[in-house]
Amino acid sequence: MEYTASTLAAELKHQIIRQLPSRPLVGGGFRHFELKASVQAEVSAEVSYKAFEAVLFDLSAKYPEWEIELQGSHDNLKATFTR
Repeated sequence: MEYTASTLAAELKHQIIRQLPSRPLVGGGFRHFELKASVQAEVSAEVSYKAFEAVLFDLSAKYPEWEIELQGSHDNLKATFTR
């Protein structure tokens, strides 16, 4: 499969959301957790950067109560959620 920034972002976001705790994020007991996502794809640094930007923007909009940080690369991404 050939990845664009939007398809790469969609796959990474899907993997992250799928791993979110089942307890409600607001008012739950979680204060800090890390999730991993990985997509094996040969893409340029620009495509990867645009994908990370889209993932971070979408997750921040969906979960405004969390500070979200992304680290790594698309084949070894770590998403950190902190309140």
